[in-house]
Amino acid sequence: MLDNSDKVSGLLEQGKEFAMSGEENLDLANGYADLLGEQDTAQTLYEQALDDFSNKDDLLRLAADMATRLQDKALVNKAYAKTEEKITDANELAALAKAVKENLGDVDTARAIFQRAGEKLDSPNDLVRLAGEIYQTLEDKDLAGDIYRKALGAASDIPRGRG
Repeated sequence: MLDNSDKVSGLLEQGKEFAMSGEENLDLANGYADLLGEQDTAQTLYEQALDDFSNKDDLLRLAADMATRLQDKALVNKAYAKTEEKITDANELAALAKAVKENLGDVDTARAIFQRAGEKLDSPNDLVRLAGEIYQTLEDKDLAGDIYRKALGAASDIPRGRG
């Protein structure tokens, strides 16, 4: 079937006529990108999926799919930004930062997201773990050091029991 691009194109066009959900548009976009190499059509369908999706897990999957298939990364950045709007948990922010670094190679955006995650945390254990993730993902000694120092400060604020 893949050797017959006219038939594939016809089937994808037929699918476009009936696609109504973000999931369907995502699948079609992946088909256009993977099977026909049609970046413009794929991008249009990804945009429709992005407009439809509101769940952070769907948005993360969409961004990852776009990152591997689209040459123009602006829409991917838009998907990651929309994902970040849905995240309230610092651990999920850290996971998002890792995804941005892995899928786009965008160190600056990943660093900024890691910084926002660090601002949300105050537990020494969580901060130490985040600092380790930052160093492992970005090899950024300065940011990891800042987070470690915040962890030490938070640890010194813990009341000591009388022994």
